[in-house]
Amino acid sequence: MPNLTPEKELLILDALKAKIESVAGAENVLVENPLIDSKQDAVERLTVQNSDDQTEVKYIYISFLGFEDSETDGCDDEPVVTLTYNAHVVWGFNERRGDESFSEKDFKALVLNLRNKFLESRRELLPDCEHQPLKQQNFILLADDPLTGAYSHFIDLILKVDIF
Repeated sequence: MPNLTPEKELLILDALKAKIESVAGAENVLVENPLIDSKQDAVERLTVQNSDDQTEVKYIYISFLGFEDSETDGCDDEPVVTLTYNAHVVWGFNERRGDESFSEKDFKALVLNLRNKFLESRRELLPDCEHQPLKQQNFILLADDPLTGAYSHFIDLILKVDIF
């Protein structure tokens, strides 16, 4: 049986979601494209209640980018394969909240906590899968989020998973 099947990829995606959700501040992790048909869809799928009990855009969308088979590891019909995912991390901009927290400081803490979580020595996701450390694909931006149009802090982080 091949080491990469659609069912296996779904298990990996669920394991990545669980690992991200274990990080303080990481919530609303999406593993399917959030199809938005209405304002109600956007509110239900892409927002959370912040510390002021106001609705704020906040989500992490994990999307599959592709795979690469190793030319040297494994065997011809079952090479070690590396899956690549993008984690699009978004948190709506709110200069100052009622609890005196700042969006910029909170977003930076979330990104650094994600980085640290994926640096930990325990990198096993499944018995035959390990993740690599996160890679930053671009700078943290404060602008209109390309997926939602919300004025937000956002960054894209690359997640790589090796299947043995």
